[in-house]
This record gives sequence, C-alpha cells and structure tokens, in this order.
Amino acid sequence: KFTIEDLEELYKEYLKESTTSLQQRLNVKFESSLHNISSIAYLFGESISSVEESKSLIKDIENQTEFDYVRFITKEGDDITSNGEAPNVNLSDRDYFIDGMKGNKGITLVEKSRVNGQRQIGFYAPVYSSSNIEGILIGFYLESSLSSDLYNTFYGKQSSVCIIDSNKTIVTSSMNKESSSILEGSEDKYSFNSILNSYYF
Repeated sequence: KFTIEDLEELYKEYLKESTTSLQQRLNVKFESSLHNISSIAYLFGESISSVEESKSLIKDIENQTEFDYVRFITKEGDDITSNGEAPNVNLSDRDYFIDGMKGNKGITLVEKSRVNGQRQIGFYAPVYSSSNIEGILIGFYLESSLSSDLYNTFYGKQSSVCIIDSNKTIVTSSMNKESSSILEGSEDKYSFNSILNSYYF
C-alpha cells in the first residue's frame, strides 16, 4: 500500500537528485570562473606596462567573459575600472585584496560594493610582473545575474533555490528572497520544513 510517508520519501529523493544536479552545475560555473580569472590574471600581468593599457585590457576581458564586470586593484589598493580609476575608492582593507596580495586566489562575497553599492560575488587572483605581485584581478557576478542561474523546477513548479553561505545567510535566490536573511527550521537541507533546494556556498 502506497502511503503518505512513501510519497514524502519519493519527493525527498527527487528533490535530492534535483538539488545535486543543480549544485554540480553551479560548482562547474564557479570552478570555471576561478580558473578563468587565474589564467587571465597571468596574461594580464604579462601584457600591461601602464595603467592606461590596463583599462583597455579590462574592457576586453569584460566583453569576452561571463563576468558582469572586472577590476584591477593595484598593490596600493586603488580600484582601476575599464573607464578609469574609481574616484575615492581604495580597497586595501578588503579581505580578498589582502588574500590576493599574499599570492592566493579565491571566491569572495561582497555585501556592498564601494563602487556601485550592490551585492556581488567576486573571483580573484594575483597579478604578477617579473615575479612581483602588482595587484589583483577580480571578476564579479552581480546578485541579480546569479539569480537566473538558480532556476529549477519541482514537479513542474518553480522551486526556491538559494546559494547560502556557512552562516546560513542567503547570498542570492531564484525567487528574489531577501538577501542576507537567515534560514530557519531544520538542519536537514532536504527537509520540507526548510527551503526546498539549497546550494551551500
């Protein structure tokens, strides 16, 4: 006899498979983005000899990659955009800048950009010139752009899909759920008492 409990288990299994599939797609996107910015940062360092050259290269990178925009941050922390230096913006205190200047690459969540005021996820890597780190290159996805990558369905209906950080803070959502809100409910990420689909970031 097919019971309600059986149906719930069936839904949970389908949900788990659907979530895993989406998670894998996002992992590929994030890993590819980090690999791309690392490769581009290397070529960027080999190609530029002045700030003016960096501006035109940044514009080319923005046009040829999936990033919403790209920045070169000098070793002094000055933010160089494709249109020139962002006025009165210094990023030397940002965690990603400090980490990048140590020779590391990574992914960062910026709650509020000092340039455009938006929430975004950045992929960064150091820029070398003659074995010296001259700054970092960082490519950003706006929160709104990532939302479109989270579209998923559950038996024909759009489900709520979120990227969540280690503090259970919603980074972005396919359903435009308020950012930075905290998930409540069960610890079980497949539970019907919590959000339907979740990618833990």
